[in-house]
Amino acid sequence: QQELVNAKIIAEEPKLRLEVSRGIDWFDIHLDIEIGEEKVPFGVLLNALKNQERFIKLSDERRAVIPQKWLTKLSGVIGFLESDVKHETLKASPAQINIIESLLNIATKAKLDEKTRQFREKFSQFTEIRDAALPKMLKGELRAYQKAGYDWLYFLQEFSLLNSFFLILVK
Repeated sequence: QQELVNAKIIAEEPKLRLEVSRGIDWFDIHLDIEIGEEKVPFGVLLNALKNQERFIKLSDERRAVIPQKWLTKLSGVIGFLESDVKHETLKASPAQINIIESLLNIATKAKLDEKTRQFREKFSQFTEIRDAALPKMLKGELRAYQKAGYDWLYFLQEFSLLNSFFLILVK
């Protein structure tokens, strides 16, 4: 605390630039953080959020305030993403789309590839698990709970979520 009392706190708000691209089973998220003219390493922000700190220490010993909006949106969830501090990137599964939305919500500037835009659009229009057509090769009838399970699996496959869950089917 004494270190903070003697520190110069700057009023300039940090800027977050974000690039999101869709891989086969994940989203690659590249972050750039700038405060004034200084580019802040991603790991500095990540550590501050993990430690529930309100300030980022800059190279010249000044401190910048982490915006409350960033703390609110990211503090409890940023640790769930796979991080590569050296390359200043995060990886998120499709099941973590809400975390990506939180990042987009606080970003000063964001760039999304076409696959990411399409996934967000599809996800934003989701209202319920649809009744999926059964394969024509299926001989027999499914019970209601079996059909509901099939519809759920179809939904997971449609939204690329099968790799995000461990599934065990038991009769």
